[in-house]
Amino acid sequence: MIIKSEIGERLTAFMDAKGWSKTHLAEAVGVLPQNINRYLTGKSDQSRVIISLISHGLNPEWARTGEGEMYAKSGGTVQDNSNAVQTPENERLNAVIQRLEHLEKKLESEDTTEQTMQIPLYTHAINAGMPCTVSDEVDQYLSVQKSLVKHPMSTFAVRASGDSMINAGIQEGDILIADQQSPVKDRCIVIASINGEQTVKRILIQAGAVILAPENQKYQAIPLKETDNVKILGVILGIYRQLY
Repeated sequence: MIIKSEIGERLTAFMDAKGWSKTHLAEAVGVLPQNINRYLTGKSDQSRVIISLISHGLNPEWARTGEGEMYAKSGGTVQDNSNAVQTPENERLNAVIQRLEHLEKKLESEDTTEQTMQIPLYTHAINAGMPCTVSDEVDQYLSVQKSLVKHPMSTFAVRASGDSMINAGIQEGDILIADQQSPVKDRCIVIASINGEQTVKRILIQAGAVILAPENQKYQAIPLKETDNVKILGVILGIYRQLY
């Protein structure tokens, strides 16, 4: 039986072994620093953290069960990508965090009786085709029903481009609503960052392997490797489409 609190203890031990603060851990995983305790305590889905930390040397089997070594071994050497957190991507993530904190203050000042709320809509499209690099600039704010949003401070919107997810109902120009805190489960659709490039795909978790799969036979699946720097930026909650 896998106990979430024990997984959290092992993740904390990995963080300490790296010499990371909780802020560094949050950056490596791609979540807001104030939310990282939810993952360490098991209140949020811990598989997201484990997947993100594989590229930093974490042995996922050890994280889940405590068996084996803390660090995964590849080619007879221990992988240690501790310097990977100091990247331009993390600088962009910090900018996103600042904008979300600004939005939090704005939401706190709004009348709580309102039925809608605003979430940030980012400027450039996330590619529902081949992975691409996108901007973190907020284009505008999108009004959505409060009842649809469980985690206001971690919910955001981006535009989709490409046709690799057409069979999942995602078309060119659709606005995708995503949540950083939603559990990452097998077959859910996610916005993933792979080595600094973002894409929308269905995540498949099978026998220890993680695959980002398209919903269009024209495109090939993307198997994730231990050397990939992977972050799950959000789980897709819904699609907003302008019909005219």
